[in-house]
Amino acid sequence: MIASQRAPRLTIVIPTVNRPLLVGRAVESALAQTAQDIEILVSDNGSTDETQDVLRKYRDPRLRMLRREKTIPAAAHGNYIIAEQVRGELVLALSDDDYIEPQMVERVLDLFDRRPDLSFAYTGCSMHYGAEIFPALTGPEVESGTDFIAAYFAEKREVCWCACVTRIADLRAIGPMPNDLLFGDFFYWMKLVFKGNVGCVPAPLSHYTFMTDNTSSSTPVFRWASEIRTRADEVIDAYDKYCNDQGKTAAMRRLCTRLVARTAANQFVWNAVRGAGTLALVRSLRECLPFFAGEPSAWPRVAIALMLPPTLLKAMIQRAARRRARLLQISASSRLGPA
Repeated sequence: MIASQRAPRLTIVIPTVNRPLLVGRAVESALAQTAQDIEILVSDNGSTDETQDVLRKYRDPRLRMLRREKTIPAAAHGNYIIAEQVRGELVLALSDDDYIEPQMVERVLDLFDRRPDLSFAYTGCSMHYGAEIFPALTGPEVESGTDFIAAYFAEKREVCWCACVTRIADLRAIGPMPNDLLFGDFFYWMKLVFKGNVGCVPAPLSHYTFMTDNTSSSTPVFRWASEIRTRADEVIDAYDKYCNDQGKTAAMRRLCTRLVARTAANQFVWNAVRGAGTLALVRSLRECLPFFAGEPSAWPRVAIALMLPPTLLKAMIQRAARRRARLLQISASSRLGPA
């Protein structure tokens, strides 16, 4: 059914392609929102399986369906949706393998109503790897964009796009993403941080699923690291102009170098889990040596990616996720104190 022509307060965008077993969960989580002034825009990027059969089951006046006959690059699909299709003042982009809690939109809209100075807002997020679930790291209800980005580079904030709400006018003002872009979320919110304060609803109101069969997990390490480095350099240049403090900028560069090295090392592991051969991983290592210079913490991850078979790597990731969830629960309990 076609939504009303009156502009809704917020649009939930669900791009999908060939995920019939997952997209229904995303759509149902959007339809379950307690906030009513929304539209739900599902855009099928040329699925060739049963995805359309799944989507035809849903009927709701807030729901609007689009379908492309042929699949286009993910960034081009995102540009099409943002530039031409979103009707809401605010937008939440929900991947077809992720989902949200019923109060997610209501809680974020309340924060925007109380703090119209926000450049964007995000919620806490439950991170799923198999049966293991751990919470993303969040910040205070409101912090400056520069404080947020410094904390992010220090690995004290974790922001998932399925947990972010932005103004559509701001995304359109930034302009289209390059068609070969891997990380549309970085492209946008790393620019938005300098437009105002960043808001946070720390409750875990969204769910991000780590998938071993998606495009990002199989992206070659050098391409992954190069794009992260490019986006981070853009942020540091903007940070330097905004703060005009050489000491703080130098500290940010050090944090950036560490972050790029560690995420590149993680990508070695994901490539190995996906079945990349040792020769391909060694070739990637030669290409990525400049990214690892001066960051010893990255090397153990690279080593296990080269030495262990995918089944053992998966088991190690699950154990690490379980351990992290336990540590974060202990930390949360200690902050709350005795009952």
